[in-house]
Amino acid sequence: MAHILNLIVQDGLKEIDISVKRVRQAVRYVRSSPQRTLKFRECCAHQEVECSKILCLDVPTRWNSTYLMLETAQNFEKAFDKLHLFDNGFSTHLCMHVCEDGNVAGPFVCDDWVNVRNVIKFLERFHELTEKVSGSRYVTSNCHFEDICELDSHFKACLASDDTNLSKIAGRMKEKFKKYWSEPEKMNKIIFIASLIDPHNKLEYVGFALEEIFGEEPGKKLTAEVDAYLNSLFGEYKKKYSKGCYLKSSSSKSTSFDDTSDSSSGNMRTKSVRIKQLLKRKKEDSGSVGAKSEFERYIGEGQEPLSDDSNDFKILDW
Repeated sequence: MAHILNLIVQDGLKEIDISVKRVRQAVRYVRSSPQRTLKFRECCAHQEVECSKILCLDVPTRWNSTYLMLETAQNFEKAFDKLHLFDNGFSTHLCMHVCEDGNVAGPFVCDDWVNVRNVIKFLERFHELTEKVSGSRYVTSNCHFEDICELDSHFKACLASDDTNLSKIAGRMKEKFKKYWSEPEKMNKIIFIASLIDPHNKLEYVGFALEEIFGEEPGKKLTAEVDAYLNSLFGEYKKKYSKGCYLKSSSSKSTSFDDTSDSSSGNMRTKSVRIKQLLKRKKEDSGSVGAKSEFERYIGEGQEPLSDDSNDFKILDW
């Protein structure tokens, strides 16, 4: 998941905006020598820029470093706009230094920082998703399908945006997205299953989301396939793990009841009820005719309500 996200964003950043290139050149200039860094600090003090973050230059092969560079640089907008007054070489550098693509970035213009903040907002979603799915101390597989749905929605919103640069970047990313996640017959159904057995989602969410991404008719068809696949999968687990476990339990208990000859009639009546309860549970758990399986009972229950803080939900407690 994280690898595919990286490929998607890398493809989109090939259409990177000229404003981002200007920020990169500006950061590169400031960080290139201690003298230039000192003059930049003087400019920050004069412009009353209060930010404890340190400018960082991105690495072209790591898109998240571009996001972090822009996210930090935006705090120093006032300083960059006035740096030419403190350092004569700054404007010359922007006008003369050639970028990686062979072009010159040029000096900052009035819309640059608006464009940069739009790119930051766009990349922020991918940064959050990469952090989320890269976690090593918690389960992430149940989030994957939900994240794919959110990305699809994110792309649709950006493609409809009035910002042509953002729309262009989103367009390239959407094409890469479709290569991996737009043909459901090629996707591993476990992605859907893992989402379905998240008590916040269940079949209601998965079915709705499939229709949102793939269309109403294909979505309904795929929902039925996922439902059948999960029933089959549950059947395999039940066959493998539940055979004979309840039979052994009930026989051992009935033996102990029979051996108790000096019990009062009240106690015997209570134990008789317990035996009936045990037999009923055994029938339900073994999938007898007329009894719902554990899977059917789970699906039949409502979705677990979402809290404001998803970290509050503890799956093992549930």
